[in-house]
Amino acid sequence: MFHPLSHWLLSSIFILMPTLISINCQGIHDGMDILQPYLHHHGPFHRRHQDTQEICHSIKYGDVTHSLHRASENSSLNFQPVQSYQLTREIGSYWNSKYLFILHQVVNNPLSTLSIKEPGYLGSCLNESGTRATVRETAGQNDCVYASNAGFFNTHNNHCLGNVVSDGKFVHNSGGIQNAHFGITSDGKIFTGYLSELDFLSFGFQQLVGGVIWLVRDGEDYVDESMKVECSDTEETGTLNRFVNVVSARTAIGHDEQGRVHIVQVNGLTDKAGVDLHEFAKLLIDLGITNAINLDGGGSATSILNNTLINFPSDKCPDKMNNCERAVSTVICVHYPQCSIPDCSNHGACIKGKCLCRDPWMGDSCEVMDRHRCGLHGEWINGGCECDAGWYGINCSLSCLPGWYGKNCRSQCLCGNHGDCNIQTGDCNCHAGYTGEFCQNKCPYGFYGLGCVDICFCQDSCFCDHVTGSCNMTHIHSDYLKAGDCLVKHAIKKDNLVPDGHEQYSLCISSVACLCVIATASLILNAVFTYLLVKLRRNKASSDSNDMESFEMVPASKALQDKKKRFKRRKKRRRDQLESHPYSAFNGGMNLNLFGRGGGSGAGGSGKKKSYLSMFKRKEKSRSGNFVADDEDEDVTVTGSGEDENDLFLSRKTERTWP
Repeated sequence: MFHPLSHWLLSSIFILMPTLISINCQGIHDGMDILQPYLHHHGPFHRRHQDTQEICHSIKYGDVTHSLHRASENSSLNFQPVQSYQLTREIGSYWNSKYLFILHQVVNNPLSTLSIKEPGYLGSCLNESGTRATVRETAGQNDCVYASNAGFFNTHNNHCLGNVVSDGKFVHNSGGIQNAHFGITSDGKIFTGYLSELDFLSFGFQQLVGGVIWLVRDGEDYVDESMKVECSDTEETGTLNRFVNVVSARTAIGHDEQGRVHIVQVNGLTDKAGVDLHEFAKLLIDLGITNAINLDGGGSATSILNNTLINFPSDKCPDKMNNCERAVSTVICVHYPQCSIPDCSNHGACIKGKCLCRDPWMGDSCEVMDRHRCGLHGEWINGGCECDAGWYGINCSLSCLPGWYGKNCRSQCLCGNHGDCNIQTGDCNCHAGYTGEFCQNKCPYGFYGLGCVDICFCQDSCFCDHVTGSCNMTHIHSDYLKAGDCLVKHAIKKDNLVPDGHEQYSLCISSVACLCVIATASLILNAVFTYLLVKLRRNKASSDSNDMESFEMVPASKALQDKKKRFKRRKKRRRDQLESHPYSAFNGGMNLNLFGRGGGSGAGGSGKKKSYLSMFKRKEKSRSGNFVADDEDEDVTVTGSGEDENDLFLSRKTERTWP
């Protein structure tokens, strides 16, 4: 038998051992609530899926290492992407009882609203960049309505652990290590369990994340069986057992019989509060979950709803006073459904995963236009609706707004007095009491109403209100005067009683204007003719001045000879005349030598001879300087002394003059 004191000491050691281990871990990761199934690796070292089928496996399931279940496809727009519940529950009995604070999320349409997201940015797990980010940061980058931590990470280098597929893209490989996985396949099924390489290739996962321990299988606690598959008797003996049995904050993901996905999280603090995995499995079964796996827990457990933290993280902040969110690895993101083309081809809006198309567009992505949507007021031409005049809109369903008409409603109406405008032609439809092309006139005196076709019937007057036909008018006297003046003018004009002064005035003005035009034209013509006549005379005077005689001095030897011959002939004629004169010597018997070449006898004869000779010489002298010869075609003047032939020149008029 043990001594009572020894029994007390051993009991104290077993009770305090988890606390000492936790303190040791907290020393390594200061302020972090670390909950690891393995210290130096993740999962068992057996690399083949056959080992998972053969080693420590229940005979009940044979060699089947996973479960497939049809996912819910409730795509009703009335459902929110996630239904969030907060529960408190008491477990245990008597002195072992405890209260749990539970966050329970139900995803009704996991095929289109649930995704596994990498931490921080796309490709962080694939590149093994060692990136971690808080759940709130990852949720904000991916528009998550709800987000929770998911897979484990290596606490030494921060690398992602397990197989990870995000939105159909394979981003991390587990390296053959067998751990429990949860995923959604391309054919709309939920996968839970252990995964072979062949399974990974054949299922075509859209979403996949790895955990540790298959908690619930087909509605039963599967923790112990999973521990055997995870092989707790590997080199980390006892570590997996502690991971299973220690109380802490826990996170799980699974599904129910309807195919809805459940995300359950329990607040806690390692060794002090929370649940172990057996208690957690029982809780999940009570919530109606059929299959579920355990995800990262401890200080990693975080829940964000609409960008708000709704759980109580167990990690200490740097100030060691408050608790803060931990930067984690992969994240479960619940979001609104995504459309195949997010902007719906710019012809609609993506609402909860479906494109709500604007008319006349149709199709899943609003990429097709309905060719029969132009209605009665348009025609499909060149890929769109060509609207008739008076209509507009993408399907020609909208008529022109008041005040506009025509093609594409671009012309503005001109109707006055609130007249209605025809949307096609712009013609004015006048209201009662108005008429004219643009409704600019009131009805004529004696008429009223729509179209001014109704006749006034007033006992004391021949006119009425132009709109209503009422005989009670406030300005009746002024209207009388206007009406009388109008009637008189029309009667005078019709019977031609008195000439219309207005017409006479117009005729007078027209006549004066015509006379002014004629006078102006006459003045202009006179001025033009005067100018032309003056110009003609100036041209003639200029031509006359240019045609003035021009003389040139030329030797006149030949002409002089001809002149001398003519002169001799004249001289001879004169001599003959002298000889025939009564006083001539030939007649009187006197021998006169007129030129002093011969002499006569007698004094008297000598005196007579001198006298005639002097007279002849005077005549000859007067002619000696100017010999004139008359020709038919030209005038020739010989100038010179006559004593020498070379001293005589002929001035010849080279051009004829005007008569």
